Amino acid sequence: MTSKETVELPTEAQPSTGVITTIPVGAQPVGVAVHPVTFQVFVVNVADGTVTVIDSLTNTVTATIPVGRSPRGVAVDPNSSVVGVTNTGDGTVSVIDTGTLAVTKTIPVGDSPFGIAAANNLFWVTNSEVGTVSKIKPKISQVIETTPVGAHPLGVAVHPDTLQVYVANEIDGTVSVIDSWTNTVTATIPVGVSPQGVAVDTSSVDTVSVTSSGDGTVSVIAPGCNAVTKTISVGDRPFAIAAYGRLLYVTNPEAGTVSVIDPKISAVIATVPVGANPMGVAVRTGGQFYVANKGDNTVSVAFHSSPG
Repeated sequence: MTSKETVELPTEAQPSTGVITTIPVGAQPVGVAVHPVTFQVFVVNVADGTVTVIDSLTNTVTATIPVGRSPRGVAVDPNSSVVGVTNTGDGTVSVIDTGTLAVTKTIPVGDSPFGIAAANNLFWVTNSEVGTVSKIKPKISQVIETTPVGAHPLGVAVHPDTLQVYVANEIDGTVSVIDSWTNTVTATIPVGVSPQGVAVDTSSVDTVSVTSSGDGTVSVIAPGCNAVTKTISVGDRPFAIAAYGRLLYVTNPEAGTVSVIDPKISAVIATVPVGANPMGVAVRTGGQFYVANKGDNTVSVAFHSSPG
């Protein structure tokens, strides 16, 4: 395994805040995920039905993988060597082997699959048009459970320790909490207007954070009580969110920026200009983050120094 010291940027290359480099990828990149062990970055390109693979140690493209029609979401299972990609246009999930960088399985799910989360050799996929979440076991290429949630579910995240699944329901303005052991909804939490993205942070404080594009906020949820404890204003129409080292990283597509939030003080501590129409965001060990810019077919590689 590559050591943490190897993957961190040299001191002289680390700006306190800013874009390090810009990488051309496929047509209309929307989703991005980073493998926590190999440090590969997987970028979903919705318009050409491909996934671009970036080596984050060199920030170079190493592969372009054809998947299904109109791919949207991507998730890496840290417990295995597979990546899942939702194909909204054909109602499937493509499973990519991280060693061969090829699609090994295509699994039918619900109508218009959008978000995807991975843990414990399982995938959870939001089926946006039918208001359900599919629980998939990629090893056997099957949906093993389907759970009804709210209206038009988009983002999804899973707690790595409890395996509680959090689903953002855009039309309802709620987050559904699924107990993955019973596959039932155990709580429905009101958040902001038109929730989109979800992230779980277990690095310092155990929280779940949700972007709400309709009112430009991030709701911070305490999993223990399943209630919103903070509401933080960010940019216009925030979309995706990632958590790393106490901080939250939120894309603002209309502004072309990423807001860096410290939820401890309920404030945006930095605003990073990136490419046009940024959508997905993911953070690599060391704090380097990757942003899929749908409007100019690029990925911005950026950095923000963490608080002490």
